[in-house]
Amino acid sequence: MRIFHTSDWHLGRQTCGLSRRRDHEQVLDEILGHCRDFKPHLILHSGDLFENSRPAVEDMRLAQETLAQMSDLAPTVVIAGNHDSAALFDLFEALVGKARRLSFVGSVRRPDQGGVMEFAGDSGEIARV
Repeated sequence: MRIFHTSDWHLGRQTCGLSRRRDHEQVLDEILGHCRDFKPHLILHSGDLFENSRPAVEDMRLAQETLAQMSDLAPTVVIAGNHDSAALFDLFEALVGKARRLSFVGSVRRPDQGGVMEFAGDSGEIARV
């Protein structure tokens, strides 16, 4: 099974008060290209999607557009990191998670309470996240 891992995008980050948006857009285009080339069975973003827990609308839009493209390639799981808002990720899951192959995990749950997701590869192997 091929798993594409990414993390720490920190969308919304500034350097010396200057926006890094163009840098983020370029890097996310590169990440999408690598993802297309790799042809993963699962895409995992393991935290810090945003720079802070109250991201700007433009940053949420960039995240949504990029993650939607990723979920067109393979099931995509996005786990909240220490810079992210668990409540916001739970809201994202409720709004868009069911409509696409895109899952947001805001809060840790026990395995017996739905805290483990399973994904199958081409050969029947199972990845548990």
